[in-house]
Amino acid sequence: MIMKLQKNVFLLILCLALVNIPLRAQTFHAILFGDTNDESIGNTVKLDIERISCMLAEAQAALQNKISFEYDVNVANRCSPQNLRNVLNRLQCGKDDVVFLYYSGHGARSLHDTSKYPQMSLGAHYENELISAEGTFNIIKRKCPRLCIMITDCCNSYSENLSPKLELSKSAPCINREVETNYEDLFMKKSGAMIITSSKAGETSACNFKIGGFLTYGYLTVMTEANKQNISDWNNILEVTRDATVELSGNKQHPVFDVFVSDTVVSQTSVSTNESVVDESTDTMVIHGADVSANTQNQVLEGLRQLIDTNIAAPQRIAMVTPILNKYFSNANAIVEMLGRNCKTIVARETARNFLERLSTEYYLINFNVLSFTQDNNGKITSLRINEVYKK
Repeated sequence: MIMKLQKNVFLLILCLALVNIPLRAQTFHAILFGDTNDESIGNTVKLDIERISCMLAEAQAALQNKISFEYDVNVANRCSPQNLRNVLNRLQCGKDDVVFLYYSGHGARSLHDTSKYPQMSLGAHYENELISAEGTFNIIKRKCPRLCIMITDCCNSYSENLSPKLELSKSAPCINREVETNYEDLFMKKSGAMIITSSKAGETSACNFKIGGFLTYGYLTVMTEANKQNISDWNNILEVTRDATVELSGNKQHPVFDVFVSDTVVSQTSVSTNESVVDESTDTMVIHGADVSANTQNQVLEGLRQLIDTNIAAPQRIAMVTPILNKYFSNANAIVEMLGRNCKTIVARETARNFLERLSTEYYLINFNVLSFTQDNNGKITSLRINEVYKK
């Protein structure tokens, strides 16, 4: 690389929440959409979402004293064109906010499209339901966040039907001072907007069951190297991400991107609208009512967050273990698995009681990302898969 640089249907919960975060003006809006229901690519999309969420958990841990994180994760049936409209409609940006929008799924374009960026299917099956990636990008920019980042890992090919991605059939993250500093440089000391999609007009986008979407894998690999080497130039990062994707695909897909970012932090004037129309060559996108229910599953995990809250005295946290176990888990022997950064390698496995007892006494564990869990008929957790983020 150039740079020195499961309920039988899929259930994914992204629970990226740090405790100890006071209210503040700056917010990092993490918006994730993934078509995990799709029969052909659903499993690879799931992997993409898990890995992106792992990166965000790491960023959140690194920036915990500087910006609060809010998540809107839309997978399975929640991944839909209307839900994207709802999410954008309710998005309110402060002048120092960051918006990070990620989509993995099907994409396409029609012969009359003039944008170099694709149309996102978001689980839809007809051309008139597709959503313009560039139009979405422009809507977010008009919300005037300080920094806007949009990543789409989907096809950009001409087709009467939706073009599928081609099926081409490891340790917990640790935050040290260098990683913390580089995340700060990337997200706190930059202003502007950037967008990247996984293939140019006319191309399909590849994925496989080992690494997921090629663009997503390339981006996350490059981000890891950038943090190791203190590289905070977004243009450089996206250039190398493009090159990595070209290499991974055997020169069959060529990402396109635009970067409009400066090192000067410029406060934006926030604009609140209920309707947005994209400009110039992009499609029109009207935002209607925002009627999206909260992700109620996140409430199940509130107790877990309390256990890593170092503002609560250790004896009090230890005393919370049994009540939390009885409230949320089916029994003390429910299985909890810790996965590595690649979201595939199981690095540790323990019972629910041992897991909760460990959380209550942890000092170096600063964040965790819940990848998936299963429940019994009473709604109690029977198995849980997580990533953990530690400080060095």
